Amino acid sequence: MKGQLTERASYATLGRMRNYELTLLLKADLNESELQELLGQIIALLQDEGALIMNQESKGKRSLVSPIQRNREAELAVVKFSLDPQKLGGIEKNLKAKESILRFALLSYLPRKAKERTMAKAIATPAQKEATEEEKVELGDIDKKLEEIFKEDNL
Repeated sequence: MKGQLTERASYATLGRMRNYELTLLLKADLNESELQELLGQIIALLQDEGALIMNQESKGKRSLVSPIQRNREAELAVVKFSLDPQKLGGIEKNLKAKESILRFALLSYLPRKAKERTMAKAIATPAQKEATEEEKVELGDIDKKLEEIFKEDNL
């Protein structure tokens, strides 16, 4: 179902959607099936709110710098999705209620291609304006300059 529109995410709402990355630290004592079940619940929660899931990764166990709720290790998972920003409050509330989630970070981001296009536009626009202003030379002016150059060479 990745990349497909659901009934809840109609084409009308796509214009308001933003891209998000949800990074999760999950309890390390979960076995593989429990981990997959929990990630499935999180994906279902996002889709119920109308999110379009773009990517989901489980990055494995990580050692924590400082313990979180007496846990020194955690499973790291990342989910990238698009969603209407007005629906984030309900998602955050539901994620906080899950005991198996130690911490989560929900960040907004621009996809790499869109970010590159935006940066290129911002950089190129002033330079292009200056270049077009300098290039606006009339043909008559060029002819006069050439005549002056040839006259100097003949002297």
